[in-house]
Amino acid sequence: MFNKNYNERARLREILSILKKHNILAGLTPEKVRLILEELGPTYIKMGQIMSMQTDTIPQEYLQELGKLRTDVPPMSDEDLHFIIEETYGKNINELFDDFNYKSLGSASIAQVHSARLKSDGTKVVLKVQRRDIYKRMEQDIKLMRRAAKMIQKVKRDSIIDFNNIINELWKTAQEEMNFLKEAENADTFYNNHKDITYATCPKVYKDLSSERILVMEHIDGFFVDDEKAMEEGGYNKEEIAEKLALDFIKQVIDDGFFHADPHPGNIKIRQGQIVWIDLGMVGRLNPRDKSLIAELIFAIARHDSGKIKDIALTLGIPLKNIDHVKLYSDIDLFLNKYGTMEFGELSLASIVAELLDILNTHQIKVPANISMLARGLMTLEGVLAFLNPSINIIDITAKHIKRSKNPADEFIKKLQRMAVEFEGSFEKIALIPGFTIDILRMVAKGQAKINSELQISDTAQSFIDRMLNRIIIGMIIVAVIIGSSLIALVDIQPVVFDLPLFTTIGYIIAVLLSFSLFRGKYK
Repeated sequence: MFNKNYNERARLREILSILKKHNILAGLTPEKVRLILEELGPTYIKMGQIMSMQTDTIPQEYLQELGKLRTDVPPMSDEDLHFIIEETYGKNINELFDDFNYKSLGSASIAQVHSARLKSDGTKVVLKVQRRDIYKRMEQDIKLMRRAAKMIQKVKRDSIIDFNNIINELWKTAQEEMNFLKEAENADTFYNNHKDITYATCPKVYKDLSSERILVMEHIDGFFVDDEKAMEEGGYNKEEIAEKLALDFIKQVIDDGFFHADPHPGNIKIRQGQIVWIDLGMVGRLNPRDKSLIAELIFAIARHDSGKIKDIALTLGIPLKNIDHVKLYSDIDLFLNKYGTMEFGELSLASIVAELLDILNTHQIKVPANISMLARGLMTLEGVLAFLNPSINIIDITAKHIKRSKNPADEFIKKLQRMAVEFEGSFEKIALIPGFTIDILRMVAKGQAKINSELQISDTAQSFIDRMLNRIIIGMIIVAVIIGSSLIALVDIQPVVFDLPLFTTIGYIIAVLLSFSLFRGKYK
């Protein structure tokens, strides 16, 4: 039981003793950070596991080491187990469940899992039971973490990790994960997203028996995906499972915008030929814009379209300071040249995305947390896929999936609507011209570019300018028509043609005709 008079000073002394033992004055290495977290106990192990998802703020070598953090911790006592269940339900365990197994199937930092049968119909279930007073304990440790972080920053001022920002983010994530009703919602959404998928699913949740501290789910038989012996005995084809696993994860990201964010082998089981994703406490969400950008990024990588990759990388991030475009483009070019010389089958989507995030992080371009979670998820999944089928290429599979799922008519409408938004935004980008001009001048000053031409105002030049002005005016009219038509599409107006209001359809047709006329050179 949590002691309200818990001695903060004693715990702080314990933390400082562990830090001293690992000689942090000599600096922090990835391995040292992992060992410190393991020795500090369950709360810090959980924090380390969440830290391993922070691909935009923590260097790659630290992420890899944090990914090794052990998940098993000593189980709680039977007394605590009884207390939590009886306090939650107001009944004794034996009144609700038969064959309750007091020996946990797995014990982690926040909760542990037990098997049982429903008293009502004998259905086999598992209970995920939260540790007693875990919220108070973690809250207490978070306070001490902040104090320790201040001390570390003073000792190691050149540390590459901003512990304060990370701790704030981690505490927010941990609070969400400690609410099992949230996980129940995640599982319900995931289950519904897979209703039409025969080869993949997740455990069914018994909502009427679940609460913030106890989650009751369908018991999943079978074996974990990395159990090679069980796979051979069952006559499974590892290559086929790898392809279906990759396809389903791609579906989660590109089609659903709702994906399992921690797809390690312990969270993936095989049951009667079906892939079952378990533990949906950590999921990622992508809005329609991000889904589209991710799909375009993967497709651009598959086609080695460097220009598109640059545009998407910049669109995904939020600059925290003025961007040195010359340096940024130079870094991206070096990155693309590195992967451009590799065979397609050798490309790793996780490595490419991780390296792109590293470049953006170097230039202080912040990437949203959901994109970081996706990058970490891809890294974890690629490890599982490599075990099942070393020759599988998730980029190729993803590009084919995107191509198959695209409906030409829908894509045409989407492109027109996207054009409206992009044209509207293009006027704002005019303000960026001075910045780009400065970048060009920097390049000239550094000898990176040469200007060997003269601009002479002549009759020919004047004629050219007149033609360009005419084209700009017609272009602005086209933009106005597209924007106006798109706004009409947001209103429920009859009649409807091609699932769009008639006036919207007419507007799009006029815009297309004007565009054809413009590109054919009619307005010269």
